[in-house]
Amino acid sequence: MVTTVLDPFSEIVPVRELVKRLIDESVINPRAFAGDGNFASFPFDLYETADDLVVRAAIPGATAGSFELSVNQDVLTVRGQRSGPAGEATQQYTWHLRGLGAGPFQLQIALPVPVSADAAQAAYEDGILTIHLPKADQARVKRIAVSTPGR
Repeated sequence: MVTTVLDPFSEIVPVRELVKRLIDESVINPRAFAGDGNFASFPFDLYETADDLVVRAAIPGATAGSFELSVNQDVLTVRGQRSGPAGEATQQYTWHLRGLGAGPFQLQIALPVPVSADAAQAAYEDGILTIHLPKADQARVKRIAVSTPGR
């Protein structure tokens, strides 16, 4: 006589492993930030004032002279280069996780309103790139005065 013992948790372990593998392979991917030819993404804010759109992007490790900014068809493109640790070219490293990659980067942001790119201003301080994009005249709110006839 053969006795079979049922393990109610035997099906849970494979599901947990599948979810772990899914997260490891799609969300926590150090190569996305490695600067090895892949373009990384950066946290950024985009907000609107009465006259401007303002973009603030956290891009540590770059220099102000390395940025190339452009606007084409209401899409802001930020390109640049970040340098790696000093002496990286001459030393061999064993990377375990790389969250501050080096190399080229690109960030593209769809702008919600048309802007006047010719009047844009940008500054880079403490790892934060701030871009002020004045709204185009057709995107600005215009007030209309209401008058009463005969008065």
